[in-house]
Amino acid sequence: MVSAKPQGGTITTTVLTDEAGRYYFPPLAAGKYRVWAQALSFAIAKGEIELGAVKQQDFTLRPMEEFFRQLPGNVMLAALPEDNEQDKRMKVIVRNNCTACHTSSYVLQHRFDEAGWSAIIELMKNVNVYGSFVGASRPPSGILDYHQKELAAYLPRPRPR
Repeated sequence: MVSAKPQGGTITTTVLTDEAGRYYFPPLAAGKYRVWAQALSFAIAKGEIELGAVKQQDFTLRPMEEFFRQLPGNVMLAALPEDNEQDKRMKVIVRNNCTACHTSSYVLQHRFDEAGWSAIIELMKNVNVYGSFVGASRPPSGILDYHQKELAAYLPRPRPR
Protein backbone atom coordinates (compact mmCIF):
# COMPACT_ATOMS: atom_id res chain seq x y z
CA MET A 1 0.00 0.00 0.00
CA VAL A 2 1.13 3.54 -0.75
CA SER A 3 -0.49 6.48 1.03
CA ALA A 4 -0.45 10.24 0.60
CA LYS A 5 -1.67 12.89 3.03
CA PRO A 6 -1.59 16.60 2.20
CA GLN A 7 0.44 18.81 4.52
CA GLY A 8 -2.02 20.22 7.06
CA GLY A 9 -4.78 17.96 5.73
CA THR A 10 -6.81 15.26 7.40
CA ILE A 11 -7.61 12.92 4.52
CA THR A 12 -5.22 10.14 3.54
CA THR A 13 -5.47 8.57 0.10
CA THR A 14 -4.20 4.99 -0.12
CA VAL A 15 -3.68 2.89 -3.25
CA LEU A 16 -2.32 -0.58 -3.93
CA THR A 17 0.65 -1.34 -6.14
CA ASP A 18 0.47 -3.55 -9.21
CA GLU A 19 2.56 -6.72 -9.64
CA ALA A 20 5.63 -4.65 -10.61
CA GLY A 21 5.30 -2.32 -7.62
CA ARG A 22 3.93 0.61 -9.62
CA TYR A 23 1.18 2.71 -8.12
CA TYR A 24 -1.04 5.51 -9.30
CA PHE A 25 -3.05 7.98 -7.27
CA PRO A 26 -6.29 9.46 -8.51
CA PRO A 27 -5.95 13.17 -9.32
CA LEU A 28 -4.95 15.03 -6.13
CA ALA A 29 -4.86 18.76 -5.50
CA ALA A 30 -1.51 20.49 -5.98
CA GLY A 31 0.54 20.94 -2.84
CA LYS A 32 2.95 19.21 -0.48
CA TYR A 33 2.18 15.65 0.58
CA ARG A 34 3.65 13.21 3.06
CA VAL A 35 3.83 9.84 1.31
CA TRP A 36 4.66 6.40 2.62
CA ALA A 37 4.67 2.82 1.48
CA GLN A 38 4.17 -0.26 3.60
CA ALA A 39 3.86 -3.98 3.15
CA LEU A 40 3.64 -6.87 5.57
CA SER A 41 7.10 -7.87 6.86
CA PHE A 42 8.74 -4.65 5.54
CA ALA A 43 9.58 -1.41 7.35
CA ILE A 44 7.53 1.64 6.35
CA ALA A 45 9.29 3.85 3.77
CA LYS A 46 8.48 7.57 4.01
CA GLY A 47 8.96 10.59 1.82
CA GLU A 48 7.59 13.98 0.83
CA ILE A 49 6.46 15.13 -2.57
CA GLU A 50 5.11 18.36 -4.00
CA LEU A 51 2.47 17.76 -6.61
CA GLY A 52 2.91 20.10 -9.49
CA ALA A 53 6.72 19.76 -9.31
CA VAL A 54 7.46 16.02 -9.06
CA LYS A 55 5.13 13.42 -10.45
CA GLN A 56 6.91 10.28 -9.28
CA GLN A 57 8.10 8.98 -5.91
CA ASP A 58 10.00 5.70 -5.70
CA PHE A 59 10.36 3.73 -2.47
CA THR A 60 12.71 0.98 -1.42
CA LEU A 61 11.13 -1.26 1.16
CA ARG A 62 13.57 -2.92 3.54
CA PRO A 63 12.71 -6.30 5.06
CA MET A 64 12.16 -6.23 8.81
CA GLU A 65 14.07 -8.71 10.95
CA GLU A 66 11.33 -8.76 13.59
CA PHE A 67 8.04 -8.44 11.72
CA PHE A 68 5.88 -10.77 13.81
CA ARG A 69 4.29 -7.88 15.74
CA GLN A 70 3.14 -6.43 12.42
CA LEU A 71 1.05 -9.50 11.56
CA PRO A 72 -2.73 -9.53 12.00
CA GLY A 73 -3.90 -11.53 15.02
CA ASN A 74 -5.47 -14.31 12.97
CA VAL A 75 -2.14 -14.87 11.19
CA MET A 76 -0.28 -14.92 14.53
CA LEU A 77 -2.72 -17.47 15.89
CA ALA A 78 -2.50 -19.60 12.74
CA ALA A 79 1.31 -19.59 13.09
CA LEU A 80 1.24 -21.31 16.48
CA PRO A 81 2.73 -24.81 16.33
CA GLU A 82 0.37 -27.72 15.82
CA ASP A 83 2.85 -30.47 15.00
CA ASN A 84 1.25 -33.05 17.28
CA GLU A 85 -1.86 -33.60 19.41
CA GLN A 86 -0.30 -31.83 22.42
CA ASP A 87 0.47 -28.75 20.31
CA LYS A 88 -3.05 -28.78 18.87
CA ARG A 89 -4.51 -28.90 22.40
CA MET A 90 -2.31 -25.99 23.56
CA LYS A 91 -3.27 -23.94 20.50
CA VAL A 92 -6.97 -24.46 21.27
CA ILE A 93 -6.40 -23.47 24.90
CA VAL A 94 -4.64 -20.27 23.81
CA ARG A 95 -7.41 -19.47 21.32
CA ASN A 96 -10.26 -20.24 23.73
CA ASN A 97 -8.82 -18.80 26.92
CA CYS A 98 -6.33 -16.04 26.14
CA THR A 99 -8.42 -14.51 23.37
CA ALA A 100 -11.53 -14.48 25.55
CA CYS A 101 -10.11 -11.30 27.11
CA HIS A 102 -7.35 -10.18 24.71
CA THR A 103 -6.96 -9.99 20.97
CA SER A 104 -4.64 -12.70 19.70
CA SER A 105 -2.28 -10.05 18.34
CA TYR A 106 -1.92 -8.58 21.84
CA VAL A 107 -1.21 -11.91 23.50
CA LEU A 108 1.16 -13.27 20.88
CA GLN A 109 3.18 -10.11 20.21
CA HIS A 110 5.09 -10.70 23.45
CA ARG A 111 8.25 -12.78 23.68
CA PHE A 112 9.00 -14.53 26.94
CA ASP A 113 10.91 -17.61 27.93
CA GLU A 114 9.17 -20.40 29.81
CA ALA A 115 9.62 -18.69 33.20
CA GLY A 116 8.24 -15.43 31.80
CA TRP A 117 5.16 -17.10 30.31
CA SER A 118 4.62 -18.97 33.58
CA ALA A 119 4.59 -15.65 35.46
CA ILE A 120 2.11 -14.18 32.96
CA ILE A 121 -0.17 -17.22 33.23
CA GLU A 122 0.10 -17.09 37.04
CA LEU A 123 -1.25 -13.53 36.93
CA MET A 124 -3.89 -14.19 34.26
CA LYS A 125 -5.39 -17.14 36.09
CA ASN A 126 -6.04 -14.79 39.03
CA VAL A 127 -7.41 -11.79 37.13
CA ASN A 128 -11.02 -11.26 36.06
CA VAL A 129 -12.14 -10.02 32.65
CA TYR A 130 -11.98 -6.42 33.92
CA GLY A 131 -8.26 -6.75 34.73
CA SER A 132 -8.74 -6.79 38.49
CA PHE A 133 -6.73 -9.19 40.63
CA VAL A 134 -9.26 -11.45 42.34
CA GLY A 135 -6.94 -14.26 43.43
CA ALA A 136 -7.68 -13.68 47.10
CA SER A 137 -11.47 -13.89 46.63
CA ARG A 138 -11.84 -16.89 44.30
CA PRO A 139 -9.94 -19.93 43.10
CA PRO A 140 -7.70 -19.47 40.04
CA SER A 141 -9.00 -20.14 36.53
CA GLY A 142 -9.14 -23.93 36.38
CA ILE A 143 -7.97 -24.41 32.79
CA LEU A 144 -5.04 -22.01 33.08
CA ASP A 145 -4.11 -23.41 36.48
CA TYR A 146 -4.20 -27.01 35.23
CA HIS A 147 -2.30 -26.35 31.98
CA GLN A 148 0.07 -23.61 33.24
CA LYS A 149 3.26 -25.66 32.94
CA GLU A 150 2.35 -26.98 29.47
CA LEU A 151 1.33 -23.54 28.17
CA ALA A 152 4.47 -21.92 29.58
CA ALA A 153 6.55 -24.48 27.66
CA TYR A 154 4.47 -24.14 24.46
CA LEU A 155 4.22 -20.34 24.08
CA PRO A 156 7.96 -19.55 23.69
CA ARG A 157 8.33 -22.01 20.81
CA PRO A 158 7.01 -19.86 17.94
CA ARG A 159 9.18 -16.88 18.98
CA PRO A 160 12.05 -17.97 21.22
CA ARG A 161 13.96 -15.34 23.18
